[in-house]
Amino acid sequence: MTLKNYKLIKDKTTPPVEGEVRYKKYLRKTGKEQLDFFQWTNGEWKYLPKPEEFRKPVGGAFPAGTVVEDRDKNGEILNLREKQADGSWKYLPKPEEYRKKTGNPGLPDGSIRKIGTRTYEKQNGEWVLIDRRSKLSEHPIGTVKYWKVGTRSVKKIKTEEGWKTVYKDRSEYKVPDITPIGKSGPRPELRSLVYGVGINDVMIPYFTGTRTWRTWCGIIRRTDKRDLKWLTGTGKEQYADCTLDPRWFKLSVFKEWIEQWDDFENKEVDKDLLIPGNRIYGPDTCLMVRPVVNKWFKTKKSGGGDLPRGVSWNSGWKRGKSSNPYRAQITPIGGKRTGLGYYATMEEASAVFEKARKKQIEILIETETDLKVKTAMLERISNEN
Repeated sequence: MTLKNYKLIKDKTTPPVEGEVRYKKYLRKTGKEQLDFFQWTNGEWKYLPKPEEFRKPVGGAFPAGTVVEDRDKNGEILNLREKQADGSWKYLPKPEEYRKKTGNPGLPDGSIRKIGTRTYEKQNGEWVLIDRRSKLSEHPIGTVKYWKVGTRSVKKIKTEEGWKTVYKDRSEYKVPDITPIGKSGPRPELRSLVYGVGINDVMIPYFTGTRTWRTWCGIIRRTDKRDLKWLTGTGKEQYADCTLDPRWFKLSVFKEWIEQWDDFENKEVDKDLLIPGNRIYGPDTCLMVRPVVNKWFKTKKSGGGDLPRGVSWNSGWKRGKSSNPYRAQITPIGGKRTGLGYYATMEEASAVFEKARKKQIEILIETETDLKVKTAMLERISNEN
């Protein structure tokens, strides 16, 4: 059959019938024409291998017995190949004149060459296969070999059932001196110090992924100027003169202190509520408070600037649409930012904000469940008055 006996798959003049074969023609990137055949099956076109009459003969255009010369860019012969009946290529000995020219007469007859699992012998100038062993080596039972797995080796022994892994006898296991886990238990003194002072003496798996670990590392980082680059960030200058109580150099001491608080995983370490203006992080000067408490008892305005907290410039005054340059506003607990009016002086606006802030703090005090934190909040409010 020729191509005329088939229809194009895009031919719409006649609908396809079950089992009908059509073809699709297109150009490849190399510019050659490509033919693909499809068969109509169960209401859709499915790919069909090319019919025999459209396939190229095995081995391409070279008939069996063809000899091809592979040459380099200078025209010198590299290899001679002869096409076999099964379509494969067989390499032939190089011409005698080429060997004389290069001074390489080749190996003499009778030479033996091993390539992988095959053994060849040179006979009349050609390499003849004389032996081929199985890829599965015939090792006698009891043979011991070592397989490399990553950076270590695995010992295996040959048995009647195959290769078996030989595991190390745990009674002979020796713990190196440099490991943090010794024969008598944990050895925290061999762990690296955190920022040069922190001692990780908590031997709990994956504890370095907990919030307690991150909090402890953060406190060490921000105290005693241990990370000068971090202190240069915006809003970080307030920690420049903070220090750390030496008792908290040990993670176990900090862990014991923080876990005595109820719901400590959802609270923050606060150093200013108990002692206003405190610069020391330690078990006697800090409290664990809710994030909302930490927010409302901040000593400074979070955004910085010269204006007091809760006071901002009136944009309408800058455009000449208002006579009051200052604006007071507050964000109540669980609510949205609310305006408290416009004022002629900074002091008036600040007083209005502080009055509204005290109402919010009264709500915090009423909802506080920790007696120590509640007492500190009441003392702080009384001192501010």
